[in-house]
Amino acid sequence: MYFNEEAKILAQEFPDHKIKTDESGICLFRFASLFSAQAAMIVYYWGRESKFDNTRSKEILKIQYTPVEKTLAEMGYSLIKVGLVENKGNLS
Repeated sequence: MYFNEEAKILAQEFPDHKIKTDESGICLFRFASLFSAQAAMIVYYWGRESKFDNTRSKEILKIQYTPVEKTLAEMGYSLIKVGLVENKGNLS
């Protein structure tokens, strides 16, 4: 899953927040990567799609994974709840 796909899921769940869903330019991240290990990691993974196969863990361990859409939405609500993201939609 690409970063902009995750952004689109969050933008749909939180329409009152201005979540940028288009491709951001890599130029800014390349510059920031000179000073930030986190930005360097973003540059390294830029344009790469993350794919994972959890078939064996579901079959052998009987694990039922939470869909990524629900996981991202719960993360967003949690960030709002602890005050790291402004509550623009009057979420309780």
